[in-house]
Amino acid sequence: VVSRQKSGGHSLRFDSSQLLTTIKQRRLRLPSSKLSLDGARRRLISSFRSTFLPVGYPDSVPNYYIQFSVWNALQDLSTSLRSVVATQRILEGVGVGSSTASSLSAIQNFLLRDASGMFATLFFTSFFANSFNQDVKRWRLFADLINNVGITLEVAAIHVPKSYFVLTICLGNMCKAICGVAAGACNNAISLYWAKSTDIADITAKSG
Repeated sequence: VVSRQKSGGHSLRFDSSQLLTTIKQRRLRLPSSKLSLDGARRRLISSFRSTFLPVGYPDSVPNYYIQFSVWNALQDLSTSLRSVVATQRILEGVGVGSSTASSLSAIQNFLLRDASGMFATLFFTSFFANSFNQDVKRWRLFADLINNVGITLEVAAIHVPKSYFVLTICLGNMCKAICGVAAGACNNAISLYWAKSTDIADITAKSG
C-alpha cells in the first residue's frame, strides 16, 4: 500500500495469505451462544469424568471397568431404595406415630438391634476373615444375597406377631452386618484389581 501524502510516500508490506486466513476464520466463527453451550458441555463432561471415573480413564483401567461400574451402581441404588422401605417398616414397628408407644421402648429395640449386628460382625469376622481373598466373587455374591435376606426380614418384621418383632429386626440387622464385613473385604480386593495402572485410593473413592 503506497501512501499519497504530500510529505512523501512510504509502503506498508503485509502477507496476503495471512489476510485470507483471517477472513476465513471470521466467516467460520460460531455464534457466541453456541460457543457458550460447547464450553458448558465440555465443563460438564470434565466434571463427570473427574467425579466418577478414575484418573487416566480409559487407559488406566481394563476395558470392562465401566460395565462393572454401571451394574454395581444399579445394584447399590436398588439396595438403597429397599433399605428406605425397611427403615420405614422398623419405625412403624417401634411405634413411631402411635400415641401409645414410648420413646424408652423404641430406644431399647434399637439398642438390641444394633448390639446384635455388632455381635454378628465379630462372630463372622473371627471365623471367615482369612477366606475372603481366596474366592472374592463368591463372597461378593454371598454378601449381596445375605443383605437381601436382612432387608426382607426388616420389611416383614411389622407383619409378624408383636412378640417376635424385636427378634426379626435383630436377625435382619445381623444379616446386614455380615454383608458389611464380606462386601467391604471383597470391595477392597476388587479395587486392588482395578488399580493395576492407577491409584487404589482414587479407585476406591470413585467407586464409593
